[in-house]
Amino acid sequence: MSDMGTALGGTFLGYAILIGLLVALLAAVAVCQRLHRHNRRLTQALGNTPQGLCMWDASGRLLVCNERYLTMYGMSPKVVRPGRSLRDILVHRTEIGNFAGDVDKYVADPLAMKLLGGEFGSGDSIRMDVSNAGSLSFVKQ
Repeated sequence: MSDMGTALGGTFLGYAILIGLLVALLAAVAVCQRLHRHNRRLTQALGNTPQGLCMWDASGRLLVCNERYLTMYGMSPKVVRPGRSLRDILVHRTEIGNFAGDVDKYVADPLAMKLLGGEFGSGDSIRMDVSNAGSLSFVKQ
């Protein structure tokens, strides 16, 4: 009888583990679906923004940009993609003929790095006029 009780106990434990795994899997699927919807909305918002938009991390790597940003400078989406450095993108712009400055000097500029690193105070804003792109505004909130 004890062998049968152990077998039944083991069966129940197996079912409990299986049900737990199924619940965890369903929760993971739900999270993935929410993330997919969120990403789709973000992509639509970026695509419908008439301004060129790009966002960088503190180390100067591109996080996200929209199609308008690429077309403003005639850049290739094969080159300008998340993870690329500011320097890589400026080199690309130099190669296609729409950046005439010194790439290394520009990247070493403390203001550029300060903007990328978000080292200005909350509520501070900086506006720069750019001849071929209108103006750029940076606001830290």
